Amino acid sequence: MYTQEEFVSDVFRIAQERGYRIETCRGKGYPQIDFGIKKLHAEHIKKLYPNVLEENANIGKLIDNVAPGRPCAHAPFGRIVEQIRKERALWPKKFTSCWRPPTKSQTCTRLAERRIPQGPGPLPRNSSSIARCFFQKELC
Repeated sequence: MYTQEEFVSDVFRIAQERGYRIETCRGKGYPQIDFGIKKLHAEHIKKLYPNVLEENANIGKLIDNVAPGRPCAHAPFGRIVEQIRKERALWPKKFTSCWRPPTKSQTCTRLAERRIPQGPGPLPRNSSSIARCFFQKELC
């Protein structure tokens, strides 16, 4: 069974491997991960276990529940948890809180659904850059 201590240890190990600074929290002495502007310390991470490992975990919401005001930690922490899931073979690797840009084929499908014209000719002035790329067949 995967324990809370193993989870916390894995989080700090992976954070360090990914280049995040590991510091000691002033006053309390907890180790903490510096995600740039905001930090998560060991006690926050302990509170996230085991919910953060569930199949449909919303990492952003879970972090906000234990450590509000740290939106810059949502995506990097989600990637850390995703790596733990891969290494430990835990649940599917899908997260609802980690936004990823659409793939080229997803973008083409979405643009096609909006019926963006194809073929030669000028685009309207207010066309988005992605529509121009699609129109010029750079994405597909």
